[in-house]
Formats: sequence, C-alpha cells, structure tokens
Amino acid sequence: MKTSLRDKNIVLLRPKVNSNKNISYKNDIEKFQNIVLRPILKFQNDLLVELFIFEFEKTKTKFDLINNEQKIKLIINNLKYNNKLKQILLGSIIGMFSNNNLTFYKANYSKINKRIFSMLNDRLIDQLIKLDVV
Repeated sequence: MKTSLRDKNIVLLRPKVNSNKNISYKNDIEKFQNIVLRPILKFQNDLLVELFIFEFEKTKTKFDLINNEQKIKLIINNLKYNNKLKQILLGSIIGMFSNNNLTFYKANYSKINKRIFSMLNDRLIDQLIKLDVV
C-alpha cells in the first residue's frame, strides 16, 4: 500500500518516546503498543484528559471535589462501563492511526483495545489523582 501524505504527517506528529531501539518484542501486539500506541497517547494526552473530565462536567459531577479513592473508582468504572465515553476516547486514538496502523488494528482490535484502555486507565489515574504528600 502506498504511503499517503496524511500517513506521513500523522507519523511525524507523534512524539518520540523513550525506547531502546535494540529491544526485542515478545509479539507484534507489544511492538504496536510501544511504537504506535504510546506515542499517540502521549500526543493526545491533554485531549484525552479533558474529554474524560468533560464527561463529569456534563453530569454536574465535581471531579475536583471528590476524594482520591472515589476518583480512582470513577476512572476504572467509566473505562469499563461508559460505552459512550469509551468510544470517544478510542476514536481520539484511532484517528491518529496511519493506514498501515489501521490495517493491523482491524486484525487485532480486541487485544489492542484492551491495551489501550489499560494504558488510558493508568494515565488518567496518574494525572488526575493528587497524592497527598506529607
């Protein structure tokens, strides 16, 4: 398949993430996660966080006013059960795929979606939970 101008630009937009070029991956899914998903999640980070918080603003839930334990439960439950939110977040990531990435995704979407939501879960908890440091 010929590489389009869009594909070239999409790949150029992605930030470089710390990775060892000599690393050997256990499988193609792990390689896709580290070479494609991690840079996309890093690039889309601010958008993904804002979309997640916007979901609560629409329902008048004051995310900043709930405690950390409740925040963690909200993050985990919404990434498990809130299909509308999941689709919005997933679309924000898939929209950054090149045609080759999309072809690989379509052949492995179930495994890749699990990895995406696991990574999103970790990112959102890391960024939205303010640890009380004494």
